[in-house]
Amino acid sequence: MQTFPEPTWGDTYKIETKCINSLYALKDPYKLTGFFVQWVRALFNRAENIINEKIKGYLWNEDSKLSKITIDPSFKDNPDTTRRRPAIYVRRKGVSQDTPGMKGGMHSLSTDNDGFFRGKDLSSIISGGHSFECIGDTEAEAENIGLEVFFHLLKYTNAIKTTGGLGVFWVATLTETKHAGEGKDYWVCSVNVKWHHTYNWTLDRDAPILKEIGFSPIL
Repeated sequence: MQTFPEPTWGDTYKIETKCINSLYALKDPYKLTGFFVQWVRALFNRAENIINEKIKGYLWNEDSKLSKITIDPSFKDNPDTTRRRPAIYVRRKGVSQDTPGMKGGMHSLSTDNDGFFRGKDLSSIISGGHSFECIGDTEAEAENIGLEVFFHLLKYTNAIKTTGGLGVFWVATLTETKHAGEGKDYWVCSVNVKWHHTYNWTLDRDAPILKEIGFSPIL
């Protein structure tokens, strides 16, 4: 059975470990977008990471003049300038929460170091997803990029789940490749992933914000 190494940055693109660790620990949906952008940049940073021979030349470089593929979060998408080459845009999808249990997410009473009651420990399940929009000048080009991203995400599901601090992560779909629409000269398909993680917090007995809010009618 063929094995595949984890995508590596190589010598041309480095990132501080401290920044990476804090990024993963937060599990903020916005931060997860950055995490996925960096992961797919690492994939396309070296030709040996790429399986499909047809796109081995699509190497990402932090210097936009040298890069053969654009890899950015979706808010940096500018069709007038960035879609002159193949591209992958990472887009955050909707986020929802589901409080577990009949106690409204409360799972314990919080105490301070002296054992005195401090508040309530609560938790909620946060669910969300991201899409990797793979863009090419032709249908085949977009399809090849989409398949590359899809199968690499699938292979590294457990690694992404662990490194990203997620309780659940899975690759959901690879959409069909479609023309972008009238007046546009590119094709696009999307790899969609979903994730869950637990968000924990403590509600102190003395909640200063609530103390400042009255319950009298607003006149």
